[in-house]
Amino acid sequence: MVIELSLVVTVSMPLFLSTVSQRPAQEFSIMVMDQTGWHIASALQVPTNMRLVLLFPYSPEINPAEHNWKALHEDCVGNTVFANLDAANKALSTGLRSLESSSAQVQYHWRQMDNFHTFERNLG
Repeated sequence: MVIELSLVVTVSMPLFLSTVSQRPAQEFSIMVMDQTGWHIASALQVPTNMRLVLLFPYSPEINPAEHNWKALHEDCVGNTVFANLDAANKALSTGLRSLESSSAQVQYHWRQMDNFHTFERNLG
């Protein structure tokens, strides 16, 4: 399921968390996220079957979502000129649905990033 929010702000975060917590509702979810303002808003209600883990500020290399964006870029939208915003949105939505349904594809991109970070550590 892909939730499309035209504007990501503090008021849309509870809708997102509520929707994720229902998939499936009997499971406990751990959501890793950066410290963007709407992720840490004081009024944010976290569902009882979910825990939020906040990353260190300014650390995109350890943010799991960054791996997904890399996968979307490589597999769906990289080096593509879209006729309009709707076409770009459709390609991204298709790519997100593909990622959601294919754990092997997500794991592949995670391994690629892990190999890069291992190489980077060895150089340091």
